[in-house]
Amino acid sequence: MRHWALVFILLAFTTMTVAQNHDQQVRAQVDSVLTARYYSNKGNIDTSYILRPTTKWTVKARLNVSGAKIETEGIDNGQHFNSEMKADYKSTLSLAVSYLGFSLSVALNPAKLMGKYRDYGLARP
Repeated sequence: MRHWALVFILLAFTTMTVAQNHDQQVRAQVDSVLTARYYSNKGNIDTSYILRPTTKWTVKARLNVSGAKIETEGIDNGQHFNSEMKADYKSTLSLAVSYLGFSLSVALNPAKLMGKYRDYGLARP
């Protein structure tokens, strides 16, 4: 009975090792195809100034901050007026990860997550 258990364990280990080697071969093959595609597909760009990164992985982080201040001055029905409107600063944080041209990105606006996002408009009655 012990011999059968030992044979079963060896067979299972061999099968797992063969499957791992096959997975590694498939990954290496896919990686080589993606690398060839990434570096050969330059598109219609001027390569004197624009080059692809030499690494396979690219990570980008960005912060975008925007706001508005509108000052108006005019005459309405013979009355001179000045007005000013300010909008809150809005910020968005984004992160992108790219592997040989295939990208995954996420963007977050902290104000929207906290429920503080307001949309402003200026209308004249």
